[in-house]
Amino acid sequence: MLAYVQNGETVAARIERLDLGRRFDAAILASNLINTHASGERQAFLTTCRRHADLVVVEGLPLGWRAEETDRQLGTITLRLRVERIDGQVVYGEVEYVSGPRHWRHPFAMWVFSDADEQGAALAEAGLRLDRWLDDEDGRWFVAVPA
Repeated sequence: MLAYVQNGETVAARIERLDLGRRFDAAILASNLINTHASGERQAFLTTCRRHADLVVVEGLPLGWRAEETDRQLGTITLRLRVERIDGQVVYGEVEYVSGPRHWRHPFAMWVFSDADEQGAALAEAGLRLDRWLDDEDGRWFVAVPA
């Protein structure tokens, strides 16, 4: 993805250890990284965001999400979600992205927060708290601020 950035600074680094030595108005933690099944990794992602900004915009799975195999369109890209198994609150599966003759598969293991209290506890581990939801439609995007 970095090859497509124009007129901007790019940094190739592991999010868990990223330290740009400066702060921003906001940090974005997208791609459901808050739902990693490894709580230490989740805390490291959030701590990195907190290190760089007081306002953190987060994309996550909706609270209590129920995994269902689906195919859907995102512009010209077809997304195919396949569920391998569900073990407690962790969903294991794969997403395939198809665009014409090209495709990419991404295996995942995602923790599904059962409710707002559980999600709030994960935020608190990184010194954050929920400020507000950005989408009432499906509860995927929210803003976190210092606790």
